[in-house]
Order: sequence, then structure tokens, then C-alpha cells
Amino acid sequence: MSVREEQYPEPHSYIPERWLVDQDHPLYHGNAHPNAAVHFGYGARGCVGRKLADMEMELLISYFIENFRLEWRGKPMPVLQSVSNHNIGPYNLVFNDI
Repeated sequence: MSVREEQYPEPHSYIPERWLVDQDHPLYHGNAHPNAAVHFGYGARGCVGRKLADMEMELLISYFIENFRLEWRGKPMPVLQSVSNHNIGPYNLVFNDI
């Protein structure tokens, strides 16, 4: 379903911004069926590497927490609320060695 014109405009083009645009933008994905893009799959036919990818992300985050002191410098970051909330830069996060 994720490559059908009735679900997404320009479905065969690599446009990651389609997940970040506002509702009035022509590439907005909000009119698509909720299950049109299940990136890792679901159920018995789900991606076999999903758990591995999740575990690698956890290891990466734990590495940063163990080896760096994180500091935020500057104003609070604005948040764009859409299908998934995400922050709008600039990212004033500083990684200091411990």
C-alpha cells in the first residue's frame, strides 16, 4: 500500500520530508490509511531484524549516557506536533567527555 498513488503523492520517490511537512503541504501523508506504511512490518510477517535494530539503538544511547555529559545550551527547543512530535532545530546539545 505504501507505493500507491491514492495513499501517497509521488510514492516511488525518496522523499523523507513527507513525514515532516505541514498539513497544507502537497506531500502531506495524513490522508493515507494508517497501516499504509508500517516500516518494520507487523505480526508474523514482520522484519526479523526489528529487535536487533531496537537493541542497537538502546546500546548507542547507553554508550552516550555512560561516556558523555550532555548539556543543553540556549533557549528551549520548539516542538512541531503532527503524527509524531518532533523538535525543530537548532539543536544546542553539547557532548562533553567525562
